[in-house]
Amino acid sequence: GHWSPLAAYSPSKDAFLVMDVAKYKYPPVWIPTPRLYDAMGTTDPCGIWDYPHAQTKLNHQQRLALTPQLYQQAMEKLN
Repeated sequence: GHWSPLAAYSPSKDAFLVMDVAKYKYPPVWIPTPRLYDAMGTTDPCGIWDYPHAQTKLNHQQRLALTPQLYQQAMEKLN
């Protein structure tokens, strides 16, 4: 997963404009506030990150996880 910044709020629509760091893949979208709030209360199925403390458990190569093997090692170390 990754973090997507909130770019704007529309009081008249009670919605947030969500941008994506992968803008080439995911265009900006307006999300109603209740839906965004509910989504923030979910658990990411790929694991719990424990940000920012988990970063200290991984070395530089594991944080980058440039290969499937490094990604697997990182996930094993975090869980």
